[in-house]
Amino acid sequence: MSSEISRYYIVKDTALPEVLRLVVEVKDMLARDRSLSVKAATERAGISRSTFYRYRDEVSPLNRELRGKTVNFSIRLEDKPGILSAILKEIAEHEGNILTIHQSVPIQGVALLTISLQILSDLNRIEEMLQQIEHSEGVYEVRLLGEG
Repeated sequence: MSSEISRYYIVKDTALPEVLRLVVEVKDMLARDRSLSVKAATERAGISRSTFYRYRDEVSPLNRELRGKTVNFSIRLEDKPGILSAILKEIAEHEGNILTIHQSVPIQGVALLTISLQILSDLNRIEEMLQQIEHSEGVYEVRLLGEG
């Protein structure tokens, strides 16, 4: 018996090898359509069944049942009037309930914002929210820190 402790990471899908994204796609197909066989789903995704079985327990999307749970993320942003307000508006529009918010003292015109929010909508809306925040004016980086 191995005494090795598993380590877990939160990684953006763009950093994952294509094969791992395809394994998640197959898992999603199987969850949506219970009548679909593993063989049919893997053929649709373009991966082998052995690849699917090799990685299926090793990779999962961020928990799809997050409603009511907490998500923590950080944002590096320009210290300029209106940027924080726009971020908070985006969170509200995506049904995120802010639990805590902390903004560091800006250094050389850049502040670090850490937000904990309760998810009141589905995960797809939260992913969309993070993407929209990431592409907002004055935002340099958005980093998902974890879920709880």
